Amino acid sequence: MAKIKKVIKVYPEKCLDCKLCELSCSITKEGKIFPLHSRIEVIDYSWKIKFPISCYHCEEPSCAVVCPTSAIYRDPKNGLIKVDEKKCIQCRRCTEACPFGAIGIGIDGRIFKCNHCEEIMDGSPQCVISCPHEALEYVEPQDVIRNKREKFAKKFIEELVF
Repeated sequence: MAKIKKVIKVYPEKCLDCKLCELSCSITKEGKIFPLHSRIEVIDYSWKIKFPISCYHCEEPSCAVVCPTSAIYRDPKNGLIKVDEKKCIQCRRCTEACPFGAIGIGIDGRIFKCNHCEEIMDGSPQCVISCPHEALEYVEPQDVIRNKREKFAKKFIEELVF
């Protein structure tokens, strides 16, 4: 099984809800400003916390498990979870199964989700590139783990010292 090469890391403390990630995604994917068809959505949790959500390309994706036509699959080349629109019967089981709500339904009924802008990119996905606050970062999966460890160690050390 192909492992995903990079992931979109979210820093909710840096997100200011400008929605440029949503706009750039819709322009990239739909050719127009149409946030309803963006593959990323900024969730307004509170006046302080905004959280960009997109597909996490899960190790064991529940969306793919429930798909009756196998239209949702892991790409063996890059490990991304994708939707084959030719096989999709728009039953929407995947949207119910996704624990993150990261699968969208277009106004025409088609199912869509993030694919890291693989078809057009030479680097980072457009949502990451367009974020002026650096709330999104395109990183190796092990960097996410390393950052968590460093954050934990820093917090632990601060408690010991102070």
